[in-house]
Amino acid sequence: MVKGILILFAVIIVATLAVFGAGRFYGGRVMPVLQFEGVADKDNYGLEIVKESDPHFLEMEERYIGSNDELLPLMRATSPFGFFVKNNSSKDIVGISLRWTFVGSDGNTRSATSGALNPGVLIGMKTADPWMVGKTSTINSGDHRFFTYFDFITRQIENANKSAKYHRFSVKPDADFVSRSLFTISSIKDGLGEVTNASVSIDGVVYSDGTFIGDNQSGLFDRVNGMIEARRDFLQSFGLNEIRRGNTKVVMNSLSQKLLEIKSGKIDGERSSFSKNTFIQGYKSGLALFQDEVNAKGESALSDPLLLNTLRKVD
Repeated sequence: MVKGILILFAVIIVATLAVFGAGRFYGGRVMPVLQFEGVADKDNYGLEIVKESDPHFLEMEERYIGSNDELLPLMRATSPFGFFVKNNSSKDIVGISLRWTFVGSDGNTRSATSGALNPGVLIGMKTADPWMVGKTSTINSGDHRFFTYFDFITRQIENANKSAKYHRFSVKPDADFVSRSLFTISSIKDGLGEVTNASVSIDGVVYSDGTFIGDNQSGLFDRVNGMIEARRDFLQSFGLNEIRRGNTKVVMNSLSQKLLEIKSGKIDGERSSFSKNTFIQGYKSGLALFQDEVNAKGESALSDPLLLNTLRKVD
């Protein structure tokens, strides 16, 4: 009887692995190993993915957050949906978008996007703090960054990495934040249901020289171009006289609304609806970003040159 039960148990295990591959058990179910569908020809652009299966992965996690040991359980809890992207190129990466795809046992597919964008260096913005020069890109040349499906904790982990790297400020998340975040991660995993396949692709990458690579299904190319055009339009329409007259915020709000109305009516008719909407979202973000810059830096914000007219997409 006992032998029969053991044989049946072994058969169940083999069948489970046949369906899910070499997955990980979580909450009574197997979570599939994350599959990577990187940018075509990514090696020529210096992109390297460091997966959980890499022998140095755990060590990289520990080094990444330095003495902020409180965050290590969070990084580990993202498994199997966490990894590092290394930038081995000579150019900084200022933006990256990821596309996640999950296939359930019922055959239904769900998708989501995540990523990071720090376009200031691309469009000519200068940091108010000289110490920050060269440290604001998404992934600096020769550096790496941690990404996960659970995007809500990425910023906290990235701040911990900056703290460990530069020793200029301290990041100490409290136990309540860690506890709540662990619960949220667990809930999101439960919400995914029985996942038979999970994959992530690098959908778009923006380099500091304006080069863009990727399929752009998330619209990163359009969003950044919208931000670039917003800055250009603002620089052409807004001058020192407006600042010196006072009421800068009122003037900028009025000008932003006018520029947005003009731009919305002039978008290329050949663009798809998604492309148009994403471009306008980027344009709005660019206008808001520039207003914040003028409010913070005053006249000096208008002296920062616009470095780029548009991104260059590589097919």
